[in-house]
Amino acid sequence: MDHARHVQLDERDPDNLLLAWDVCEAAGLELTISGEPLDRPRDRWLAERVVENRALTRARTGKLWIDLTLVMGGFEFEAAWSSRREFVVRGSVLSVAALEDLVRSKEAAGRDKDLLFLATHRDALQQHYGLGRYAQPPIGPRPPGTVAS
Repeated sequence: MDHARHVQLDERDPDNLLLAWDVCEAAGLELTISGEPLDRPRDRWLAERVVENRALTRARTGKLWIDLTLVMGGFEFEAAWSSRREFVVRGSVLSVAALEDLVRSKEAAGRDKDLLFLATHRDALQQHYGLGRYAQPPIGPRPPGTVAS
């Protein structure tokens, strides 16, 4: 089974995206967009194009993959930004959406893959993060093309 992580980045800040790419690359992760290797040079110009298009960058190695997303369903940027977590990486601050916001976003999106993630990790989310009111398992399959309410 693959292990997925999702990192919400500041949708307005190409420098934050550049830093995230650098961190992933230093950790030996392969970077792709739409299944294709992320182009080089990985500079501010490229980061600005990715931010402009709100494209998702995927960082992957083995069974671990991390989505560097610039959009978050169910949230305005300012709301998610106000509760972000900050990490210092090689002397620079990397801002990441709070886990609770990520969980709520998955719940709001209602996509099958998000509901599966929530059901799979429900116990850990409840025990370790106190997110008991979220991550409820889906109640059976939904008809194709429908969205959870």
